[in-house]
Amino acid sequence: MTKFYELSTEERLSQLISEGRLTTADAALLRDGGLNADIASRMVENHIGDFPVPLGLAEHFLIDGEQYLIPMATEEPSVIAAAGNAAQRIARSGGFHTESVRGGITAQIVFRSGRSDGSVDGAGKVGGAHSDAGFASGSDAGSGASSSAILAEMNVAGNVVNSCGGGKSAILDFPNAVSRGADERDAGKPWIVKQDSEITAHNAVQDSSVECKTAECIAETASHRAGEDVGREAGNNGAVDYEHASRGFAESVDHGQNTANAADTQYAMDSWRDFLHAHIARISEIARQAHPTLASHGGGLRSVSVRRTSDIGAVEHAAANSDMLNHAENYTGSSAKAVAANSARTCAGEFIEFDLLIDPGAAMGANTVNTIAEAVSRYLADQLPHYELLMAILSNCAPQQRARACACINAELLATKDMPGAQVAGRIAAASRFAQASELRAATHNKGIMNGINAVVLASGNDTRNVNAAAYADLSERHRTWTDWRFDGERLIGEIDMSMPIGSVGGAISTLPTAKLAMRLLRQPSAETLMGIIVSVGLASNLSAMRALVTRGIQAGHMNLQLQSLAMMAGAQGDEAEELVRWLRANPRQASLAAAQEQLRRLREGSA
Repeated sequence: MTKFYELSTEERLSQLISEGRLTTADAALLRDGGLNADIASRMVENHIGDFPVPLGLAEHFLIDGEQYLIPMATEEPSVIAAAGNAAQRIARSGGFHTESVRGGITAQIVFRSGRSDGSVDGAGKVGGAHSDAGFASGSDAGSGASSSAILAEMNVAGNVVNSCGGGKSAILDFPNAVSRGADERDAGKPWIVKQDSEITAHNAVQDSSVECKTAECIAETASHRAGEDVGREAGNNGAVDYEHASRGFAESVDHGQNTANAADTQYAMDSWRDFLHAHIARISEIARQAHPTLASHGGGLRSVSVRRTSDIGAVEHAAANSDMLNHAENYTGSSAKAVAANSARTCAGEFIEFDLLIDPGAAMGANTVNTIAEAVSRYLADQLPHYELLMAILSNCAPQQRARACACINAELLATKDMPGAQVAGRIAAASRFAQASELRAATHNKGIMNGINAVVLASGNDTRNVNAAAYADLSERHRTWTDWRFDGERLIGEIDMSMPIGSVGGAISTLPTAKLAMRLLRQPSAETLMGIIVSVGLASNLSAMRALVTRGIQAGHMNLQLQSLAMMAGAQGDEAEELVRWLRANPRQASLAAAQEQLRRLREGSA
């Protein structure tokens, strides 16, 4: 039987129709390019035409026990073939096993202290109130360091979340875990987990590990260590220096210490907690009214947190104009009204940020999240008149939307003509470790992963820029890549773990005819299933690239399609292109555009 890749485009379409994967209308759509001017002109401004990208199918993907032909849109040679090649090896050892979690998308509603023009006078007076430098000490300001801390968090039921510590710990399985490992990004972040059927958050430090116990790669553990409490009850009869409290809290977060300001810290936290408690019901109602149908799709607002972040630029400006920033007023009272009424006494050079965690249902949710954020921001601006509303926008950092895939490959399936499988597996594991150790290598390692991921994201009508932004925001010096490979002596064990904020409905997914066709080829997957499919392709792309690198080199696999491209650049068409490629393959040292054009001239003269 002729293999799929050996067929012509028309023969592939005929086979897909005979297998029931495509209709005749689908095939006609693919032949015509799939996009008419009426649709395109409504999607972008000043439309003048279309920019087609080749669409191909990657074979051999066995994901969670299901076989898939995966549509991939890419202009780069070898990406589709390489992914399918690796998937075939993985399928023979049990396939990919995936897990996904969709905890929500964060919207940031940001206020700032001070005048609308951002000016600070020589006395450190901001917006008509004397203010302290807030989070940044003199040394911090000079170094350009930033400081951020969550002051309060509450879910939509009005239950306070212990986002500033509390010593609570839990054993988490992956579907409830949303951060991988502890690094500098964890400080002050509201990593979301589920406990007691409620959405909660805390400054979690998580260590995650996956051990492949069988060829099905199904055993997985995750552990969680909660941070220590950094606050205690205030004991000064309600009279607390609000700005002193915020500075003390920042120091305790930044340096991991209980400071002399712990009581003030707790008081500031209590004040913002009381503010949230007073307004959470109205915030929830406004969010619901902003997008009334979201709840019927399983989505909606899940929690709100308040974060305080230093504005280093403002602090440096204030420090340059004053030897000492004066503070002359005490913060009193802990009610919601007191928080708003005393907001003018906020520290110079700081932002107050309300983070809304919003479940977008099956959609990616950018428009939904931004609509809700803007509606809630107007309400909050009315409640906090002494703060200046700066912006309301979703964050493309999406640790709560996460997918993981793992695969175990029997070593003998990795062998080449010149190298036994165990040696190849060991070299792949070493290459994986080097990518983690080398910043230069990690960039190229990650590009190979994104070759596959972007191709599926684009074909499915999802937002490649959003996925890339979330993926790279997930990296750090301690986690330079999303994949990990290790060799246990018998099997090569691979894992990919990354943010994956995509959807299965809405936007271009439901508008572009070719994207709708791609989703039909994937059998209309749920958002969670599609997340698992995409990261599986990323893992396969990574395996294929590293196997080539540590054996024959990357260029050997690329050469055939590069010669095809060279023949087209020379002007060859149809059968003459295949004949020219055969000549170029037999004469690799003459594989230049000039030589190809000359050989094409000879071929045409000979057939004349």
